[in-house]
Amino acid sequence: MTLMTCIKNSRRVDAAVARLVFVLGRDNIRNSYLDRLILELLNDELSFASHLLNIAIGDSYSRLLISDLERDIEADPVSERVASELFYSDLCRHLRSTIDASSLSSVHLLYYALSEPRCRTHRLAIRYGFTIDKLSSVLANLELTKRR
Repeated sequence: MTLMTCIKNSRRVDAAVARLVFVLGRDNIRNSYLDRLILELLNDELSFASHLLNIAIGDSYSRLLISDLERDIEADPVSERVASELFYSDLCRHLRSTIDASSLSSVHLLYYALSEPRCRTHRLAIRYGFTIDKLSSVLANLELTKRR
């Protein structure tokens, strides 16, 4: 059973996971899966996660955070114990069990990464002032704007 058949995700999350599973398998990379997924979503300028990051800390700081994350992943990769497809499948299954939404989005994954102290994304984001509170504030402001 593949990730796509067992969990309903947003198309953007599905596409990011599919790209990563392919590339990581092809290149035999077994490290930093969560950070690589967040990086994939933040590098996708059409993703809502990327848009939220730009609103929260500005485009120039967003680019710096992304480049720092890329550099840190390559310089000090975190070894993984399982294959990437199993990791992403388990991660999405876990997140789907904790949220009340019709699909798992890039925002859910971003919240998770920001709340996970062992995640490199969490540590770097804090340096740039991109916290769960900041993300929540940006989302609340967007919701208020949408209602007007």
